[in-house]
Amino acid sequence: LAAILMRRNSRLAPPVALFVAEAWLRQTDAGYRLATDPMHRLINPVLYRRDEAEACWRLIEIPMLLVLGEQSEYLPALGADATDEHLHTIVKRLSVVRLPSVGHMLHHEDPAAVAAAIQRYVTER
Repeated sequence: LAAILMRRNSRLAPPVALFVAEAWLRQTDAGYRLATDPMHRLINPVLYRRDEAEACWRLIEIPMLLVLGEQSEYLPALGADATDEHLHTIVKRLSVVRLPSVGHMLHHEDPAAVAAAIQRYVTER
């Protein structure tokens, strides 16, 4: 599993891949199984509508932190919707932190940087 994770994400360090693989696997009488939600990768039966989601997000009144990995393969698809300016039109009290050297799985790729961003956010409040 660690090798598969590293193939899917070239930024994932071997010790982290091994840690994640061990955390995700459970030994059974039949061998090993993933200890994850088997429904996670299925198509959602409820159609996702971005405008409906944004309407809900606009109701958020508390301060919120969004940590983004600048190398995420998903950011280019969002285009202008991924700019800080646009994000602030949706969530008024949003703090955005962008980590330059990580992608979508930033908590795997650089957990220390993610933790530091959260710690800074919490202590500044």
